[in-house]
Amino acid sequence: MEGTVYVHIGAPKTGSTALQCFLDRNRARLRGEGYLYPAATARAGGHHDLSFLLNDAYPDWAIGQDASLDELTGRLEAECAGFAGDVILSSENFYLLNTPDQVRRLLDSVPALKSRRAVIVVFLRRQDEAHEAWYNQTIKAQGATHSLRRCIERNLDLWDYGPRLSEWADVFCASNILPAVYSSGTEWDIRGHFLGMLGIPAEGFDLDAPRVNSRLSPGFLAVQRAINWLPIPVTAKRRFHRRFITASVRFLGAGSGDGGAPAWKAEVMERYAAGNRAVADRFFGGNPLFGEGAAADGRTDREAVAGSGLFDAEFYRDAYADYLRGGEDPLDHFLRIGGREGCLASPRFDPCIYKLNVPSAREADNPLAHAARAGSEFLAAGNHSPCLDGISFSLLRPRDPKGVDLLEYNAVTPEQARCFAGPSSVSFEAGGKRYTLESPPSEFLLDIIRENRPFGFLRRPEGSWDFLATIGKMAEDIRARSGDALSGTERLRCAVRAAQRATLCGGRWGELLRHWNQVFVENFWMESMADMRAGNPGSNLATAVAFKGYPTLGERLFAFPGADPAKDPNIPAVLDNFADFFPDASKPLLDATYMKRGVVSGGFAQLPEACRDHPVLLLGPPWCAVIGPRWELLRFRHLSIPWSGAAALRNTLLERCRSALGELPEGGPLPVFLFQCGGTIAAWLMTRLEREFPDCIYLDMGQALDAWCLDESFSSMYPWTRIFRKSMVVNLGLESLYREACGPHYNHWFEWTTGYEGE
Repeated sequence: MEGTVYVHIGAPKTGSTALQCFLDRNRARLRGEGYLYPAATARAGGHHDLSFLLNDAYPDWAIGQDASLDELTGRLEAECAGFAGDVILSSENFYLLNTPDQVRRLLDSVPALKSRRAVIVVFLRRQDEAHEAWYNQTIKAQGATHSLRRCIERNLDLWDYGPRLSEWADVFCASNILPAVYSSGTEWDIRGHFLGMLGIPAEGFDLDAPRVNSRLSPGFLAVQRAINWLPIPVTAKRRFHRRFITASVRFLGAGSGDGGAPAWKAEVMERYAAGNRAVADRFFGGNPLFGEGAAADGRTDREAVAGSGLFDAEFYRDAYADYLRGGEDPLDHFLRIGGREGCLASPRFDPCIYKLNVPSAREADNPLAHAARAGSEFLAAGNHSPCLDGISFSLLRPRDPKGVDLLEYNAVTPEQARCFAGPSSVSFEAGGKRYTLESPPSEFLLDIIRENRPFGFLRRPEGSWDFLATIGKMAEDIRARSGDALSGTERLRCAVRAAQRATLCGGRWGELLRHWNQVFVENFWMESMADMRAGNPGSNLATAVAFKGYPTLGERLFAFPGADPAKDPNIPAVLDNFADFFPDASKPLLDATYMKRGVVSGGFAQLPEACRDHPVLLLGPPWCAVIGPRWELLRFRHLSIPWSGAAALRNTLLERCRSALGELPEGGPLPVFLFQCGGTIAAWLMTRLEREFPDCIYLDMGQALDAWCLDESFSSMYPWTRIFRKSMVVNLGLESLYREACGPHYNHWFEWTTGYEGE
């Protein structure tokens, strides 16, 4: 499914009715821009029935309808399922009547919405204005009889934006909360502002309709309040509702006003001062919500950060492209949330390091703004912290057994390897739960291609879990040294950066660690971890997991024999880390060695033939270019990448992949997209591509694709190719191919192997 569902939750009295009527009236125009405003569950312009039924009943001031929540969500799924763009839902009652958990469950109950990223859009109004407008609303539409002061006391928490937004951020993540300040001024229009938040130009939209849900004038408000004392249903009390509003519009439009700001307004704003500051700090870069003023030095955080010389917008845009939804300005994001979550302002200023060095900055609105105000000597405090000295990168992985040559132990003949074409499974304990990795027969994948079914094979290979366990251990070491100076997210960012620095060394160790250093690209692992925690990478993507680099005759979890968690503490550390990312053991998981099982057994001997009717795209290193001619593919395109360092190019690669898919003609067999670029970067790309191009067969074949390029020098790097070279050549029927490629050296090449150098 596509990327985003925007849930507009109000708050109440921020022009929600005007926005909903606008969205309802411009539904076709929005669809043309790639946004669906579902009609199936909308009533009176908004999706209020969904909100009401989340509480199992309608409030007494609302007019109910007969459909159940299950019926409404079914209609919503039917309308959204086939739509390839973003979705917009809107009801101020999500804020007024529901909890964030209820809204999250609602989205999860609709498969077409569950697979989308949820962004909460909320407009914030000055509390004195909001209380006054809410009082008017409760008298006008809800049958209330209370006084203004009583209404304020009853609804104090309704407009306390600090805790309110924190609750939504706890459920949906702060980076998915998109707040904006509502203005009651005549020059401000919520409709145009909302379009701007989504990056949609206002041209071509109907913006001429008058504002709706107008307030009652003081006189008509008094009349309605008197009617509300009558012992009749609320819906009956609204008998004169529309006529009172019409008359009030004429009366208020003639220039009648309240005259001046009563004292209660200042009292109300003082009550909310602390909460407003917290919201400003967390979501608006410290800039006052309602124009209360700048910092003590006369500069806003924006001015302080921009004047520091340490914010690099181009670096930030490249490093955090995943966060800059809808073209959000890099500085806006850094001020709103990035600085507080440890995003680098530039390679020269790390907010996490600055907070470790300067305790007074830990509660600051923005660490870089704090440094800019503190003086030039403080700006250098974001480069290095003694607290991180000695934090080393030591890969946490199950220990190889002493005295065991794994190349010899796991050696198989071509005849033995043929068993890997059949189904198998391996079960194991992790995090107190029992998991099973399934490996279907090789024909499973061939049938998917032949039957032209959308599918994705997404690998989380063994190196991912070793690395994540290592980073988790480093983050705990940082916490042991620094206490709670940093949040959990900041500690993880610190750990990845510490690993990056630790692997920048020369000599023999530098060569061994160079490959790991290539994956320590700013924010790559944070994005990958977020993808895994989302738990639903895409409706057609199947997740595969492995803790070994190749299949073994004994269906073991690890490549080496006798792995014992009681004797090797690294094993439970790695498995518990896996369970943390996959807490639901009931969800099916495939075996990530499946692709290698298919090539070593010969089960994929018909794979080239199965792909010949399809357009085939391949993202992989230069030597993979031979796949096209060796598979005899008629429509083949190779997207070449360097053999290492693809993570640093991920956003460029994503655009190249999107462009390649977008250029394919519509109709005909589905494209087959092959990946040989490392499991984690392939998973990152597939997760994003599948949202935009669901009608595709995505296959992360990894090094298994090298079965058709074994004559390339790079293939000899991998121990598994030394174990299975004969099996792949014989079982895939590639003897003649390699005899021609190797010439007189074929026999020597075919028999060659080396000693064990690690899995």
